[in-house]
Amino acid sequence: MSELTIEGAIKLINPTRTISDKFEVCEFVLTTEGNYPQHIMFTAVNEAIDKVKALQIGQNVMINFALRGREWKSPQGDVKYFNTIDVKDITALSPVSSASIDLDDLPF
Repeated sequence: MSELTIEGAIKLINPTRTISDKFEVCEFVLTTEGNYPQHIMFTAVNEAIDKVKALQIGQNVMINFALRGREWKSPQGDVKYFNTIDVKDITALSPVSSASIDLDDLPF
């Protein structure tokens, strides 16, 4: 499957969850810009988690990702479908700047 790309700002980074000794997951939310901003949950696994840990809330990034889908059938025979947005790569577009105030420059 081909990879897709999206840009936005990091809104939320959840703690990393250990599923097994070989599998970790970290979910985070990216907010897009525009008239109708979208808050999109992404999933990073194993090696991609290191890139997520380096991010800061509010940081602008570009994410390369793949859409994954799967079918699940319950013991009762009900069929449900689930989607996952898997991170392949993250590129920081700008660092988060901490606003510094010069107290000597205040007008009062």
